[in-house]
Amino acid sequence: MAMTDHDRQTEEASWPPSYPASVVVEVGPGRGALVLYGSQELLGTEVEICPVSDPAIRTHTAIRERHLPDGVVCAALFGTLPVGLYKVTGADQLIWVVEGIVSEGILDQRG
Repeated sequence: MAMTDHDRQTEEASWPPSYPASVVVEVGPGRGALVLYGSQELLGTEVEICPVSDPAIRTHTAIRERHLPDGVVCAALFGTLPVGLYKVTGADQLIWVVEGIVSEGILDQRG
């Protein structure tokens, strides 16, 4: 996964962790959400995705500590997305966003 100057600037910012019930996702007809798990080394890094069907539409979010009842994970959370196949920008990785659920994947960290 390639890092841009924006990523490096974001890494320098201190992203506070999120805690249970502090994040809202909207899923339902035609919509899903996506969680991409990453390593602690990627905390603060922006992850950008785009629909394979329209690469000009891009959205991004930071990898943050997510405090859950069962422990702490490092993840990027995309709270609501149209259903479809998405590409992680800068990586050769595709992931499906499925209607009505929170899809999950592990971020491919190979350059």
